[in-house]
Amino acid sequence: MGAGRSENEEILSSLRELTELLVSTEDVRQALQHVADIAAKTVPGGPAASVTLRTRHGPATVVASGPLARTADLLQYELGHGSRREADGGPCLASLHGQRRTVIQDIAADGRWRAFGERVLEMGVRSVGSYPLGVRRGVPGALNLYFPDPGGVNEGSEPVVEVIADHAALLLRGVLRHADRARTTEQLRDALASRAVIDQALGIIMAQRRIPAEEALALLRRASQRRNRKLRDIAAGIVEGVTGHRARPGPFQEGDPD
Repeated sequence: MGAGRSENEEILSSLRELTELLVSTEDVRQALQHVADIAAKTVPGGPAASVTLRTRHGPATVVASGPLARTADLLQYELGHGSRREADGGPCLASLHGQRRTVIQDIAADGRWRAFGERVLEMGVRSVGSYPLGVRRGVPGALNLYFPDPGGVNEGSEPVVEVIADHAALLLRGVLRHADRARTTEQLRDALASRAVIDQALGIIMAQRRIPAEEALALLRRASQRRNRKLRDIAAGIVEGVTGHRARPGPFQEGDPD
């Protein structure tokens, strides 16, 4: 009984934090990072969490609670880019395009997104939930949760996730509406630019070495630490070295997706 109260108190405390952010923050990336961290901490089942936003040149992960969620997102972007329809890449993209909740209760038994399922099973992901942000005109995005066990999205986790997703959507729309638009757009552009350049470099490493995304990310991080340079700078060098051109990430795009 005491444990249940403690868990509920933690959830309520986290939601109060989100509410405070909703009315006070002007830093979009920091606020969304807080959303991802709160989701990973408070949603029953211990999921990894991320937030995807759409850019003019495709989806990008703006924040994540850790490398697992970011890698799972990247895998879907790659699969979606190689498919006839981007939404075929995985549940995150399906939610982003359809602006509706998308759930895989057991990846091992679900026949949808087979390529995605095979890869994330190797990463220890057994169920996924993706929740749209900005269901009205505004910011097209999704809150993504990757659970280590089947049935992660259930009657225990669903209400918590829905409240967090609603807060995240309100938070994002509120910041874009009321904060200084030039500064907010610049923050998002910088965050998405860094992420897009890193994603391009990861794709190159994966293709050249025939390794999965998580190994490519580990190689990139080791190079960054060894050379004492930012991850984005290392990634930009890889892209320029292979293509002969500087990486050109797409800017943040407001409004409904096409």
